[in-house]
Amino acid sequence: MVFRTDTKISNLELAKKIENAIFKKYNFEVPVIIRSLEALEKIVTQNPFLKNKDFNTEKLHVTFLSETPLPANVKNIKITDYSPDKFIVIESEVFLHCPESYGETKLSNNFFEKKLKVSATTRNWKTVNKLLEIANNN
Repeated sequence: MVFRTDTKISNLELAKKIENAIFKKYNFEVPVIIRSLEALEKIVTQNPFLKNKDFNTEKLHVTFLSETPLPANVKNIKITDYSPDKFIVIESEVFLHCPESYGETKLSNNFFEKKLKVSATTRNWKTVNKLLEIANNN
C-alpha cells in the first residue's frame, strides 16, 4: 500500500497505530511495516546483488523488517550456509537472492522473524520497484 501522511511520529509508531486500527475494525492482527519514499529509493539503489550481473533480477527479493535487528542476532544467522540462497542484512532490510525458488527457500519471513526477533514481510524485486514507481507518482 502506498499512502501520504503529514504525521510527525516515527514509522514504527505509525505502524502500531495502523495495526491497532485494523484490529479495532476487523478484529484481526496484522503486522504493518512502513518505508518512506526516501527509504524505498535507498533500498532500490543499494541492493548489493545488483552489482553481480550473473544474478537474475527475477530471483531477487527484499525482506522488510519492522526494525533494525540486534547485531548479535544478525551475526548468529550468518554462521550457516544456506546455499544456493544468499542474503545480506543492511539495517532493516534483508536482500535475498534465491536462484531456485523463493517458495522453497529456508530464508522465509518465518525464519527471519524467529532468528532476528522482528516482524518481516518479503516482496520480490519487481514489486519493490513497482512500489517505488507508484510512490514517485503520488
